[in-house]
Amino acid sequence: MPATRLARLADFAYRRRRLVVASWIAALFAAFALVAVAGGDWSADYNTPGSQSKAAADALEQRFPARSPDTVDVVWQGPTTQLKAFLTQAATLKGIGDAPSDFQTAKDITVARLPLTMLPADVPKQTGKTLLDMGAKATHGDVRVELGGRVIQNAEQGPISSEAVGLTIAAIILLLTLGTIVAAGLPLLVALFGLGLASALIGVLAAAAAMAGHARPVFLRFQKGGKMAATAGGATFALAPLVAVLCVAIWLLVFAITRFASVATILTAVALGVLVIVFDYSWPIVVFGVAGAVAVIALHHQNIRRLFAGTEHRFELRRPRAN
Repeated sequence: MPATRLARLADFAYRRRRLVVASWIAALFAAFALVAVAGGDWSADYNTPGSQSKAAADALEQRFPARSPDTVDVVWQGPTTQLKAFLTQAATLKGIGDAPSDFQTAKDITVARLPLTMLPADVPKQTGKTLLDMGAKATHGDVRVELGGRVIQNAEQGPISSEAVGLTIAAIILLLTLGTIVAAGLPLLVALFGLGLASALIGVLAAAAAMAGHARPVFLRFQKGGKMAATAGGATFALAPLVAVLCVAIWLLVFAITRFASVATILTAVALGVLVIVFDYSWPIVVFGVAGAVAVIALHHQNIRRLFAGTEHRFELRRPRAN
């Protein structure tokens, strides 16, 4: 029985294991180098026109121009004689807005929310530490003060991350289970390399893998599959939603005019490659858009031949009349 492609790949990886390991290391460093040189700054944009997040952001900007939707929660248990003084002092810290005058009270617990004047990530870490010190000093006798919110979480974060603690625990468990450092370290190294590559190019790699799986499905033993058009469209919605909406509009318009699905798909693929450049997306998305467009067009080569030969199927929007 002839070996499958996956079996041949596994055999190659075993026979040339040093080369494979070196290739993974080179790929990891290359991915981080590309991100450092050509990658843009990370940003989270929730201002897509017409979206609910855009409407919420506009409402906050109009009604509360100097406030962030995030807050620092102050939970005060016990007599509240010093609460207003605490809030007034907290309002003088950088990133903290005016002291609130409305509280929520239940039995002997009072909750006040300090508004922020900037995003939690932009609030100085020292502000959170100062609030924690103030809370510790205010806690005495019958009074207990607890603070919450992302500003407080950032201030409480220690030098050792939870990921590092988890990795250490995993290493100890694997070492006790497998008995050798090599056997315990191999799965950890594989996981770290996978995370390293994925964190650099996770979205584009996932989209490329989905498209490749559509073109050459594993369950068909990498035989010919689809033409990746639908998969490319779904991936574009995840990576570049605005471009995806425009591509859908272009496809519908071209199809309505020509009634050729292949022509609509090919022109939409061209538009995809152009639009990701025009809208100045990050380089991984540009590479995905251009390469995906080229791949989709290449897989439609038979449709292009039939178009030139005049034998390509054309959809009829109306049923032909019976003779």
